[in-house]
Amino acid sequence: AGDRSTAAAVSRSVSRERQPRSITATLAATTSFDDRTSVGLARPDRRATKARRLPALDEQKRVFRTVLERCAESGDKVLTVHSIRSASAVLDMIEAHLPRGRGKVVMHWFTGGRAEALRAAALGCYFSINAEMALGERGRALIAELPIERLLTETDGPFTQTQGRPTRPSDVYLALEAIGRIRKMSVEVLGDSVRNNLKALLAPA
Repeated sequence: AGDRSTAAAVSRSVSRERQPRSITATLAATTSFDDRTSVGLARPDRRATKARRLPALDEQKRVFRTVLERCAESGDKVLTVHSIRSASAVLDMIEAHLPRGRGKVVMHWFTGGRAEALRAAALGCYFSINAEMALGERGRALIAELPIERLLTETDGPFTQTQGRPTRPSDVYLALEAIGRIRKMSVEVLGDSVRNNLKALLAPA
C-alpha cells in the first residue's frame, strides 16, 4: 500500500535550483517514486518572471519530462499538473512521456482552450475544478464543455479566499454548487459523480 500524500514538491525543487542538470539530479536524488501513489504539483508555467523567481520554461520542461518519465517507469501514479499559458506544450509532453496505463493526470485549474481541454480528456486527463474558476465567462464555458466523467473538485486553499479568509477543505461544496449551476445538475447527483470519478482515478491501472 502506497503513501497517498504528495510525493514531489516539484515547483519548490525547480525554484531552488538554477542549472537544469542540477535540477534533475536533485529530483532524482531526493524523490522516491516507488512507494507513493501521488506526485504533485508539476507546473511548467510561462509566468517565469523575476518576481516569481521561476526558472526559464525550458528548464521547467526538462524537470517535467523527468517527472513524467519516472512516473512512467514506476507506473500507477496520479500526477497533478498546472499548465498556465503552456497547455499545448504540457499535453505534448504527457502524450510523449507518460503512456496510457502507466499513470493518470489531473489538470489543476486548467486554463487552456476548448480544443486543448478536449485533447486532454482524450489523453485520459481529469480536471479539478474550484469555485473561483466559475467566476469568469471563460471558466464557466470550459466547465460546461468538460466530460462529466472527468470532473473532480478542489478548493485550492489557502491560495483562494472564501468570505475574506483562506479557503478550507470544508468549502469544497462551493465548487459543487458552482459546477451544478453551470451543468444544471443537483449537488447530490454531481457529488455522486465526483466520488465515482475519484474512485476511478485512484483505481489501479
